[in-house]
Amino acid sequence: MTGVRGFTSKVRFICELGMLAGYAYWGFSTGDGAWGWVLGIGTPLLVAAIWWAFVAPKAKWPVSTGVRLAIEAVLFGGATVALIVADEPVLGAVLAVAALLTSPINATTAGT
Repeated sequence: MTGVRGFTSKVRFICELGMLAGYAYWGFSTGDGAWGWVLGIGTPLLVAAIWWAFVAPKAKWPVSTGVRLAIEAVLFGGATVALIVADEPVLGAVLAVAALLTSPINATTAGT
């Protein structure tokens, strides 16, 4: 991978990590005690499992581009909302913009 595609793939991977971190931050900051740990660890694990199953380049159960983009929108949108709820609106906005900018390019190159 070279050029724009390689750069976009790297930015996209950072976005995916940011999405998981956003869910973790939300869980730890909104939950109290043991519930914070359950949310802070469980939510990113659930999202990662969904991503692995349907969205990842080597997804366990690949879906059509439209369905994959819908799943991505829900997961990234959820992370954006989670960051806003956790009083990190700037991080949420940055994640949303980066995900939106890399999603179309990623959709055209996924699986290749």
